[in-house]
Amino acid sequence: MIKPRQIEKIGSNIEDLIKDYTLLKKTVLQKHHLSASAISIFELLLDETLTLKNLTDKSLLDKSTLSRQVNPLVKNGWVIKERRKDKRYTYFTLSEEAATLYQNFKKDLNKELYHSLKTWSEEEVQLVYVLLGRLDRSIHYTVNSQEK
Repeated sequence: MIKPRQIEKIGSNIEDLIKDYTLLKKTVLQKHHLSASAISIFELLLDETLTLKNLTDKSLLDKSTLSRQVNPLVKNGWVIKERRKDKRYTYFTLSEEAATLYQNFKKDLNKELYHSLKTWSEEEVQLVYVLLGRLDRSIHYTVNSQEK
């Protein structure tokens, strides 16, 4: 049986982990002169072309916020903005340069994470992987069941 104190401690440890991972990610973002919002948009556009409506739906951001984040990326040439036959829609695609920037960012982030885990045994890494996946599924289930 799980005790309330254990739950409190797990929640605290999760918050600490999120803070530390966010700091690690921020360091790598700064190295690449990128923002977290740029990376989020790169991830959405990595394998597909999307309309602004698709981007807002997938990012869970409102149109004006997303526009403010996408416009500098278009200006830098990292996101390609185009109109097609149907002029009502604007389409966004990730440029090759941005795809390379994203891949380099992910490579460096993974390298930093590797340095954090390199003294761990294969079994410890696998156990963390399994437990984090299980926790994610449990939280996802809880959130989805509360929405209904």
